[in-house]
Parts: sequence; C-alpha cells; structure tokens
Amino acid sequence: MALRAALFILGLQLVSNDINSQLKVTPLKLERYNEVYYSFPLVQSAKPRVGQKINAYLQKELLYNDTILTDKDSVFQKSRYINGDSTWQSGYSAMSYEIEVNNTKVLSISFELESTGAYTDNYQMYYNFKVETGALVTAKDLFTPAGIVEIKRALKKERQKRIREWIKEMDTTYNMEDSREYVNERFADCNKDASVDNFLIKKNSIVFAKASCFPHAGMSYETDLDIQLAFTKIQQLLSANGKKLLLQKN
Repeated sequence: MALRAALFILGLQLVSNDINSQLKVTPLKLERYNEVYYSFPLVQSAKPRVGQKINAYLQKELLYNDTILTDKDSVFQKSRYINGDSTWQSGYSAMSYEIEVNNTKVLSISFELESTGAYTDNYQMYYNFKVETGALVTAKDLFTPAGIVEIKRALKKERQKRIREWIKEMDTTYNMEDSREYVNERFADCNKDASVDNFLIKKNSIVFAKASCFPHAGMSYETDLDIQLAFTKIQQLLSANGKKLLLQKN
C-alpha cells in the first residue's frame, strides 16, 4: 500500500509539473464603441523570468512599451491609432491574436494587425518562444545547418513556382504589358531572401511566411507566398533540439 501511495503521489507531481511548465496566456482588451478593437497577450509562467522575458519582448516589439504594462487603458497608448480634430497619431487601428501552440516546449502566437497612417494596411506577425527559457525560437534552433540550406532551397523553389503561375494568371486576365517588367523585378528581388526565420509553429506543421513584395500602391500584384510544411516532411532536416521542440509531446 505504501508503494502504491508513493507512486500515486509521484504521478500527481509529474502531472502538476507538466501543467506548470505550460504558460498561461490572458488577454488585455481595449473596447471601442462596445467592440473589442485591441487584444494583446499577457504571459504568465511558473518561472516568473520566463513570462517577463516574453512580455517584455512582445510589448517592446509591437506596442513600443519600454516596460511591461498590464493596464488595458495604458498598454496600447503608444501604439494605437488616434484620429481626432486636434489629435492625430498613426498606429494600430485594430489588433488581435491567436495562440497556435501552447505546450511544454513551445508557445507560438499569431497576430492580426491593422495599421493606419496615410493609408490602412492589414498584415500578420508570428512569434514562437521556448517555454523553458522564454527565448525566441529561430531556424537554427530547429534545423541542422544542412537542413537550413535545404529549407531555403525548397522555399525559394516553391515560391518561384507560385510567382510564375500568378504572373501567367495576371497576363491572362489583365493587360500587363506596361507593368510586367516591374512586377518581375519586384518578385525576383523579393524571392532572393527565403525569410527562413519568419515562421509560425502550428500543431503538426510550420508555416514559413513571406512579407509583402510590393509597396501599398502595388498591393494588387501580391500573391500568397506563405509555405506550410508538415513535420513529417521536414523531420529528417531537424536537429536533435528541433525534434525535442517540435516532436516530443512532454
């Protein structure tokens, strides 16, 4: 009986440790006209320094805050869009987020952002953190050196294929005689960089994102260049640490 009780207690401790190693994420929300326009994550960890590190990074990166703010009325003050008779400030006119993964290894967050200044623009930002330390996950954390080379090659190849198909479609639908050279040059220059560190970890895959290739005036030429690769397709390219972060459940 004593042995069984000890094993039961040990099991509870392991479950408790597993739960505590995950991060708690709560939203900071700011309403406008009875509708939530701004929502931003506040991260808590059993290891306070981990939560502080992630919060400090995200608030500095996206909200321009030099310190971690937790009050909804002040946290968006530097970054939000203000438009009035006597006051004007460019910034975010809307912001939301989604937790893609929150397990014992990785926290990944996708942001939907709307910024307004001379014009309004919508885009996404992705962040992935190590639950153990609060550090950002980079491609070097996931892949072997040879794996990174192969990932870059595969991303550029697939994007170039999409670009060719998109230009062909535009040629068929629109008269591109005056803009074809410009479009080709912009896409060619854009695809020189594989953007291998711009990614979002999902449950069973990674999305390698590509930022806009054109300025706002040329947005009609854009096409989707985000590439999603299943873990099963890239498993042989992962480092030992990458397999630990992506494939091990506990």
